Amino acid sequence: MKHKLPLPFAASLAWCITASWPLLPAPADLQDATRSPRLVAGREESRRAVGTPDYLAPELLLGTGHGLEGDWWSLGCILFEMVTGRPPFSDDSPEAIFQNILDR
Repeated sequence: MKHKLPLPFAASLAWCITASWPLLPAPADLQDATRSPRLVAGREESRRAVGTPDYLAPELLLGTGHGLEGDWWSLGCILFEMVTGRPPFSDDSPEAIFQNILDR
């Protein structure tokens, strides 16, 4: 089992993360940045998800679009792992992790 953080410390980290969200660029700013020719992805490439499989929200896996709910989902997964020492949907392969996320 991995190292666990005490619940008050993990909760403090989660608070720090959510308190900093208003300081992040607004969606319009992000859209302007993605208009750069170097950053524009092709249609097929824009459907790819990059990140740790354990933290991906179901709507990302299903390709139904996402908003802040997906960010909250990921934060919840990270908080779970900080407190328990293991990811909430862990398995041997990314495909099995994805299935666990969709099944639960």
